[in-house]
Amino acid sequence: MAIRDRGKMKWQSASFLPLAFEMTREMFKDQARTAKPILDEHQTEEFDLRIAYATEYNHEVKLTVWDDGFTHDITGRV
Repeated sequence: MAIRDRGKMKWQSASFLPLAFEMTREMFKDQARTAKPILDEHQTEEFDLRIAYATEYNHEVKLTVWDDGFTHDITGRV
């Protein structure tokens, strides 16, 4: 008795899987987001002083930048 394979037809019902994987990735990405930090006047003044010091003495600075729920570290000279 010969086995009759349906070929590609058997996988057509699973065509929703790439969309489901993409939705799952987006869900986990949204869960990893953080709220925008609120800085008071003292913190911003401290940042300004540190940046001015780094500029004067040519030191490297490491900035943590908040961008749309995620933070990125940037290192460089001012």
